[in-house]
Amino acid sequence: MPVLLAVVLVVVLGVAAYSWVARPELIWGPRAQPTAARQDANTRVAMVLLAQKLDARRATEGTYPRSLREIGEGATAIAYTVTSDSTYELRSRVGDHDLVLRSSDARDAFLGNAIAVIGGHAR
Repeated sequence: MPVLLAVVLVVVLGVAAYSWVARPELIWGPRAQPTAARQDANTRVAMVLLAQKLDARRATEGTYPRSLREIGEGATAIAYTVTSDSTYELRSRVGDHDLVLRSSDARDAFLGNAIAVIGGHAR
């Protein structure tokens, strides 16, 4: 009897672990799709973080990289263009509009309320 109980317990724990990790819709319900505002906010934050990496690279090596792959960011939907020796532009399309962050832009103004949107405190 203790062996059977142990086997049942292992199976139940396995199903619980699978449910927690995989979050199947049958148990947890359909996944919420991100809103346009949240997609915009996520992209803005990603662009600012990428800009910080680019600025750090310039601070340590004196130049911006020729491509994002040089800083380990090859798989991104953000386009990067070096516009001069000391400036660059990041561009991404979100929904029906383009987001553009230039190296000269104020990061706080570009972010706006993106952090609050991601945190669920704004819409």
